[in-house]
Amino acid sequence: MACAQDRLFVYAQLRTRGEGWRALSDRLAPLWRDWPEAQLMGAFTALFGMSNQDLVLLISLPPDTDAQARLRAWLPADVDLIDCLPMHATVRPADDRALTRAGIYVFRIWDTEAAHVAQIARLSDTAWTTFERDDIYRSEPMGLFGYADTRQPRGRVLLLTWYDNLTSWESSRSPHPEATANFRRRLALTTSAIAYATRLVETVPR
Repeated sequence: MACAQDRLFVYAQLRTRGEGWRALSDRLAPLWRDWPEAQLMGAFTALFGMSNQDLVLLISLPPDTDAQARLRAWLPADVDLIDCLPMHATVRPADDRALTRAGIYVFRIWDTEAAHVAQIARLSDTAWTTFERDDIYRSEPMGLFGYADTRQPRGRVLLLTWYDNLTSWESSRSPHPEATANFRRRLALTTSAIAYATRLVETVPR
């Protein structure tokens, strides 16, 4: 386990030609031994928002890694890398420990300007003080990541949030008014958004 500020995080969406996510997950499990510098924080399968044949990985790597090239070299030749987003942690997570809690993991990806990333992180951190205390639902923001290549004027920000079930996700759409106000300010700093609801896949221990 390493401090989040010392790591590069990668969101990777994978797809195979002719087999499902379960077979892909099983094929990748022994390959982690060949990539010791990588920490698998979680593998996820879609509930909705993307193909149910896809597998999503959240990986922690050393900061100087060329993530896309390293992933492509590590993956079997018949596995397509549909999306690869190298990221840095903002206000969460504090470290790169593996995610283990059962439930729903929602990936939200926003397009935004580099100048807005810090403000998005501040608004989120403030909003979570009331968002996480609501008794109507169970939820916890697990990570808020800015895009790694800050030389680019625009990029994608990723928020990963855990819910105990889909009912909580739906109930959380009407959070505490203070949280709602900050979430609206945050949304105003983005130009587009997409959300994927997923479940954590059990993986073979390394």
